[in-house]
Amino acid sequence: MALSIIFAVLNAVLMCLLVLRIVHVLQLGGYRTSAILRWLKNTRFVMALFVLSLIGLGSSWVTQLFLRDDFAYIGLALYFFLGVMMSVLMSKQPVKVHLKFTYRVGRLMVLFFILTGATGFALLHLTDVQYLPLLALTLPLFVMISNIIISPVESLIRQRFITKARHKLFSPQYKNLIRIGITGSYGKTKASID
Repeated sequence: MALSIIFAVLNAVLMCLLVLRIVHVLQLGGYRTSAILRWLKNTRFVMALFVLSLIGLGSSWVTQLFLRDDFAYIGLALYFFLGVMMSVLMSKQPVKVHLKFTYRVGRLMVLFFILTGATGFALLHLTDVQYLPLLALTLPLFVMISNIIISPVESLIRQRFITKARHKLFSPQYKNLIRIGITGSYGKTKASID
């Protein structure tokens, strides 16, 4: 049981590292799930996840085959190593706009961590260790689910900012100010607001 918890947490951390690229795409797409679906059509990311899962599954299965079941977790070492290497390589890819670690991204990542950790624990607890690497294939799905679950919270937060701005904008204290509307999507949003 303790090993299941430890490896579920380690796997959830690895999933968080691997998912940063998808979260970046989601952020650039205005947190619309369709942005992820469009990006996945034109990328080698899914193939890399497939290879990572296959290698992890194979190494865990071979370890379990030749050693006792107690050593099955050792087979996951190659999976974790390759997963970390993959996340490092992805972070070195040049991008025009970097991922902004806003509060919204933080909330999304915490929910994603909880979902993947719980799923990993259930998978380890109910099936064999060797199936844990298959979770890597579901990364885009978990990001989309996390985004959908957290959307009502984000709507409430956004509405709170709008209400606060309206109170300030129409308060008697600021009645003589000239109001200017800024449109577009460059440089307006501060990290503390989002």
